[in-house]
This record gives sequence, C-alpha cells and structure tokens, in this order.
Amino acid sequence: MVLFRAMECNDFDPYYADPELGWGKFAAGGLEVCDLPGDGTGILKEPNVQVMAAKLRVCLQRAQMAATFRG
Repeated sequence: MVLFRAMECNDFDPYYADPELGWGKFAAGGLEVCDLPGDGTGILKEPNVQVMAAKLRVCLQRAQMAATFRG
C-alpha cells in the first residue's frame, strides 16, 4: 500500500502525529509513505500534481513489474 501524504499540514490535525496517518494498521503487507509538496488539496494542483504524477507512475510501474514476475 502506498500513502501519498501532503507535507504541509495543519498543526492541529491529530493525524499528523502518526507519520502513517492511521493507515499503517490497515496495510498488512506494509505501507510506503510518499511525501508530496502542498497541503491536502494543494497536492492536486500545479505544480505539485506533477510531483504526485511522477511518484504515482513509479509505483504503478513497480506494481506492473511485480505482477509480471508473479506470472
């Protein structure tokens, strides 16, 4: 499981006390955290969305390669 996490957060947001934002307990196979510039909505706006797209592309390519090797 991959978590795309905004690097800018509200200091009052209790989830940011946990670097996995509460998702670690749901990721039986482990959790990869990808930090992105921007806040929760800013990660989906230019130019930050380009960073997210590049990281997502790498994750998808890695998953595709893993699926190919599994047969």
